[in-house]
Amino acid sequence: MSHSSIKPDAATASAACLPIEKHFTFNGFTYAAQLWGEDGGLPVIALHGWLDNSGSFARLAPQLKGVQCLALDLSGHGLSDHKIGLDDYSLWSDTAAIYAIADKMGWDQFALIGHSRGAMMSFLSAAAYPKRISHLIMIDAIMPPLVENGGVIERMTRSIEEISHRLERQATHFSSRQEAITARCMSRYAPVTQETAEQLAQRGLSESNHQFYWHADSKLWSLSAVGLSFEMLQSFVKQISDASVPCLLLLGEEGLVKQSPPEFIAQCEQLAKDISARIDYFDDGHFLHMEKSAETVAQTIQRFLFTPDSK
Repeated sequence: MSHSSIKPDAATASAACLPIEKHFTFNGFTYAAQLWGEDGGLPVIALHGWLDNSGSFARLAPQLKGVQCLALDLSGHGLSDHKIGLDDYSLWSDTAAIYAIADKMGWDQFALIGHSRGAMMSFLSAAAYPKRISHLIMIDAIMPPLVENGGVIERMTRSIEEISHRLERQATHFSSRQEAITARCMSRYAPVTQETAEQLAQRGLSESNHQFYWHADSKLWSLSAVGLSFEMLQSFVKQISDASVPCLLLLGEEGLVKQSPPEFIAQCEQLAKDISARIDYFDDGHFLHMEKSAETVAQTIQRFLFTPDSK
């Protein structure tokens, strides 16, 4: 089809689906990101899940109208740098970068959308400067399993041992791109569709000597040195609650939260209640923003961002 035969509105819609590649460097460490939308839209920073990348939002972001959505490749993921040496990946290790990137974008206030690990990070990061967060949207996660105060030393020791072990391991290599895609589809942690795996592969799969491998930092498999206790959690809750940040929790009926032990489900629901979050359920799995519920999820987020009585 020639350019002359494309209607202006169709061309604009097509362009809106194509992200702009962005890079942000702090003291030699570079974060990669993808930016959807036009200048002047409601600022949104999107945080993906564990072992995923900003491609996680490639289906959702273009559907959000009046929004400028910056989806980050979190440290160790996608096209962002890996942490040097023995540094681990805690849920708050990217918080400073999130706000520094917002500053570089010129965003005094912005919404946070997070999926899975990114949802937990969004919750914790929002508590740091809650007045800067216009909306907090969490997809199929809200909090990690809590730790007992008495297990702090044991956790730190285990983290050290796991990181050292991971440094010695090589990534699993596959003989073909399709073999790597299939392995991701069949993940024990959270299986995905072929289409979702293909989307994540665009920024997450590398080739070397005719072998393919998922290039997220292997240290991401290691336990972080510091966990979150119930007492610590309450401090984050109070910050967000006191600031009256509008919060939305989207859960898949077959997602990770709903498939967790009843005690953990109750903790998540109580946390959502404590921060006055609205909870919406979808007939979908963990990747509800990328798979069969993607359009409905986008519509729900759109209303939440722009319709006052939907909060």
